Amino acid sequence: MTGISDIWTVVIIGVVTIVYTFFGGMTAVVWNDFIQLVIYVGGALLAFWFVLDRVPGGWGEVVSTAAPDGKLDFLNLNLNLTEPYTILAGLIGGAFLTFATHGTDQMMVQRYLACGDRKKSQLALLVSGVIVALQFLLFLLLGVLLFAYYKHFPLQNELGHVNEILPTFIVQEMPPGVSGFIVAAIFAAAMSTLSSSLNSLSSSSLNDFYRARFVKGRSESHYLAASRVLTLIWGILLILVAVFARTQTDEVLQATLTITSIPMGSMLGIFLLGTFHRRMTQTPGLLGMTAGLIVMIGVSQFTTIAWTWYVLIGTLCTVSAGLIAQRFSR
Repeated sequence: MTGISDIWTVVIIGVVTIVYTFFGGMTAVVWNDFIQLVIYVGGALLAFWFVLDRVPGGWGEVVSTAAPDGKLDFLNLNLNLTEPYTILAGLIGGAFLTFATHGTDQMMVQRYLACGDRKKSQLALLVSGVIVALQFLLFLLLGVLLFAYYKHFPLQNELGHVNEILPTFIVQEMPPGVSGFIVAAIFAAAMSTLSSSLNSLSSSSLNDFYRARFVKGRSESHYLAASRVLTLIWGILLILVAVFARTQTDEVLQATLTITSIPMGSMLGIFLLGTFHRRMTQTPGLLGMTAGLIVMIGVSQFTTIAWTWYVLIGTLCTVSAGLIAQRFSR
């Protein structure tokens, strides 16, 4: 969209996000997340209206164009575990993915803690569920609109990847100013996720390892400086990960959720072991977590099971291995 190479784009977004997270901490993350949410939802609404306006015949034509190709189908009752988007996979697999991301991931837990008390964090979680559902619906419908638009106005040149469809529309069809706002919305979405990840990684590294095991009893100013150094280190590592992730061939959302789902089963499994098994100790729990992670790497690499089942499988493996290890350790 900008003429800048993807590597430089990753580096620029990464450096800017590292800077405000480095100096502002959780406060900067929360307020920037809010501003970025407004920008990228506003950008999506603007893109939605703009594409709909360009389709001859409006919404009725979109429906008649997209429906025959199955673009409006949302009830898939297939029981095949190799299909990711079925009702069963959504209700069961999706529930376990959400248990893991919203129940055990430090990126979400830090937000609950920032709410102030239990009731506020519960309310924030419920409201965010509604907002996320509406947000997903908006972007899915935007994809349907783009499909209908390019049915009427086919591309002159074939795209290298399906992820290029929205950027192509932005560059070729939107006027200056509007296109710039949409680009800013896409950048805002990337920076929002990155800043939360940086802050949670820094916080976990500091409190669970540096402060608890290596450097105890120092002043708060020392730990603040250490957290900033950790933010910088994690920022560099995440930039490198993003550079290598450019080779992913899946759609962006599916690739992201697939990668996320591989370790999440182990995280949820060890959380459940620690919460509901009062005699569970550290070593069996970690053994169970390791076993679950190894199994999930094998499942992702050597089977055709859909990614929507990864967290459930990983959780069951982690809990089972942990219970077996605890029994033998006794």
